[in-house]
Amino acid sequence: MIFHVINLAHRGDRWQSFVDHAGDKGIPYVRFDAIVPSGADLEAWKHSKGLKGCNLSHKTLWEQFLESDEELLGVLEDDARMVKQWRGELPDDFDI
Repeated sequence: MIFHVINLAHRGDRWQSFVDHAGDKGIPYVRFDAIVPSGADLEAWKHSKGLKGCNLSHKTLWEQFLESDEELLGVLEDDARMVKQWRGELPDDFDI
């Protein structure tokens, strides 16, 4: 599985920070150009433009995944931080 990392095109600093952090973890990833909503995308939206863009980016990745032959989809945002060998347990009420 390759992780898709959502990153705004104009936030190269955040992308570089992610790359610097993830580089030695051995986790495969690709950059996904975050969607910046405008016009009709924002008309019925009652929250921030950033939240709508985040929503559309995740939705687009899910749609692409459903049309693919892939079995798993990994989505991260550019401020995610990973550990190489996490061995923790998730709480019973864990949800995404």
